Amino acid sequence: MLKKIGIGAGAVASGRIIGMLATFLFNAILARMISQDEMGYYFLILSLVTFFAIFARSGCENLVLKLVADALSSRSANEIRQLIKKFSILFGFSSFVTVIVCWFLLQWLFNSVFSAPQLAELVPLMCIWLVMIAAQLVLGQTLRAFKHFLACSFLSGPLSSVMNLVGMLLINGLGQESSFFDVLILIVCNLTVVIALAIYYVFKSLEDCSYETEVSSNEKVSNLLLLSVPLFITQLAMFSSSQSDIWLMSAFLPPDQIGLYGASAKLVFLLSLSLAIANGVLPPYIADFRNKGDIVGLQKILRFVATLASMPALIGIFVLFFFSESIMGFVYGESYSIASDVVKILCLGQLVNVMVGSCGYVLIMFGFNQLLMKLTIFFGLLAFVGGYILLINGFGLIEMAILNVFVLSCQQLCLLYFAKQKCGVFTATKIFLTRSDL
Repeated sequence: MLKKIGIGAGAVASGRIIGMLATFLFNAILARMISQDEMGYYFLILSLVTFFAIFARSGCENLVLKLVADALSSRSANEIRQLIKKFSILFGFSSFVTVIVCWFLLQWLFNSVFSAPQLAELVPLMCIWLVMIAAQLVLGQTLRAFKHFLACSFLSGPLSSVMNLVGMLLINGLGQESSFFDVLILIVCNLTVVIALAIYYVFKSLEDCSYETEVSSNEKVSNLLLLSVPLFITQLAMFSSSQSDIWLMSAFLPPDQIGLYGASAKLVFLLSLSLAIANGVLPPYIADFRNKGDIVGLQKILRFVATLASMPALIGIFVLFFFSESIMGFVYGESYSIASDVVKILCLGQLVNVMVGSCGYVLIMFGFNQLLMKLTIFFGLLAFVGGYILLINGFGLIEMAILNVFVLSCQQLCLLYFAKQKCGVFTATKIFLTRSDL
């Protein structure tokens, strides 16, 4: 099993590393092409598009991962095909409703809340962008359920990031000037190509299903919608708690401050790469262990992987913490080095995040979606209300970073506790590995 996970992790790692590096370089180049104010607007738009993409996919990606993985375990090809067909209908409906709402809501937000009416002209493009992000993630999780980790790892984000970087390098190399709008067009065009490839691989995976067991799926589309609601609300709350600082600061602080904070957060996010790789490959195997009833074996695997994943993260945290000013100046330009204290604070949150392991996915794959939903709603509200109180009382980036770390740490520790209490699985890293762990 460790060998299979290792092969899958290698595939996921290649995609994650390439994708995060490409995104990292893309942001670094973009920071030098546009003003700090426009960089702040970019992080705001990206945050909003990603947020509304959660509505467009309505929890489909994690539900399709769980149900298709379960169907694969029972070797039912017909059930898999029916499930994917029904998920396609559900996704189409939720995307249509989301676009209609966003068309009007985003214009109101830019005109009335964020005081950036010039961004209202980008709403049609943002609506297309959010649907594509949602489709990309749902297709990626479908491929993950089939254990096609290499295809999933590249088509769920990294490939489009690489294409974005190549496009930016070509623009710079040819000496062409590009506007903020041109950058967004480039991103959407690249997403279109990647989604077409992902659809092709999903159909190919369905054709390769040659199982003899032909159990039909009893799940109606309406039932799938009900099952996806807790996952949808969970994702909504989790993303809101992680992005509420950007939204609130966009309403209270100048855009150049958002640029500083967003650049810091993107840099620190690189520290979660190793855990993201682990989470990219573990869910189907969690389903396998759960179906076999081997909780002891599952905990052993999860703690071993968590310990390995934490090692590079700890090295990265050390380097970024002590050399944050130099690194920020080198990556984004000297004007961004003043945000080094924000980087140091955010590093502490990632330390807790990587040490607890894959506890959130354990709760999802064991079916404790409502518990996860309640926890994430609570911490999402805590982050939003706390951020609002700080900003109306004149606090700034440092205080918002401290709040971010506090909420993230409390949330992850609660997930760790309930994964052990409800599922019997403790996912946190070990202090050291012994021969018996190998």
